[in-house]
Amino acid sequence: MKLLTIDKEPNEAVRDLLGSLLSEGKAAGVLCLTREGDSGAVRYGLITDPERLGEAVPFYPAMPNNAGKLLSAMTLRGAAGDPIAAVVRPCELRAFIEVLKRQQGDGANIITVSSTCPGVLPLKRLVRGGEADLVENYWSAAAQVEPSPDIRQACRACRHFVPGSADFVVDLAGRADLKERTRVFAASEKALSLCEGVEAESGEAELESAEIGKIREARSRVAEESDAETGSKASGLSGIVDFFASCVACRACRTVCPICYCRRCDFEAPYWEYGPRDVETNLRKRGAVRVPPGTVNFHVGRLLHMGLSCVGCGMCTDVCPVDIPVSDLFSNTGASVQELFGYEPGRDAEEKIPITTFEENELSEVER
Repeated sequence: MKLLTIDKEPNEAVRDLLGSLLSEGKAAGVLCLTREGDSGAVRYGLITDPERLGEAVPFYPAMPNNAGKLLSAMTLRGAAGDPIAAVVRPCELRAFIEVLKRQQGDGANIITVSSTCPGVLPLKRLVRGGEADLVENYWSAAAQVEPSPDIRQACRACRHFVPGSADFVVDLAGRADLKERTRVFAASEKALSLCEGVEAESGEAELESAEIGKIREARSRVAEESDAETGSKASGLSGIVDFFASCVACRACRTVCPICYCRRCDFEAPYWEYGPRDVETNLRKRGAVRVPPGTVNFHVGRLLHMGLSCVGCGMCTDVCPVDIPVSDLFSNTGASVQELFGYEPGRDAEEKIPITTFEENELSEVER
């Protein structure tokens, strides 16, 4: 695989790469994290002027949105007219691939720049102050094998932190020399043609390394521990009810989920509304009723709809106002179903979602 080595830290190095694509007309725009004016807030932005790339912070350790959902919205009515370079984390790329399978976007003119991902910091921690120290500690921890206790739990347990289908891959996780140099792999035929003329030392190397293998093992241990804990907490119907007991029915988890794309959620349909008779019936049966009602039905229904394609990005947990670890349960359950079908969401754009196919003998091993 072709390797470009740029003697700058990752954000500067990738700004140079993106600037080259824009100035040479190889890309008409760049989607990446940017700083917003005087406020300093970080959010996704679309940049077309190379002079504005100074606002870009491609690898700032936060995920204010899942970029897969943003790319879906941008291309829902057809492919981008001119190429757009998008800097996305592996779970965001996998999410985009999953929604493309549902005809919710078009990836034809998207140049993907991803990374071996050290994870991201929870949004709530960043907005509560101490941002500079958190970010500094984040980059120090990125060089380590063991996942940082500061990053999202979903990231600590993520085994899919190496992108499998990006055009460019920036090697971040486990690299001790990030402040001095950045390694960028041209991982596709498209990338090989685009990187011509980029000022960098060029060579050949393999992306997989001993460090990446150790990081994968460490995160697998965290995932196994998390799965065991979640499985014990959310076991059976009573466990599910207790798990979501504090839900306030804000449904922010659905709003940020990159796999949920319905303009109107089924759970907002009139037949799910609880009227006086429903409340009276529940009161007669139980003597008490949960308010607001239907919260467990909502979560279980959403899990049934999109669990097979859950990419474990952790957005749902990050935005929950009452700190329910939604992502832990969805990742746990989703992984079980994915294993049953031998399916990895976002692995391959040509791989069909199991619910869209039928095989006469599938699931024969499941007890009846």
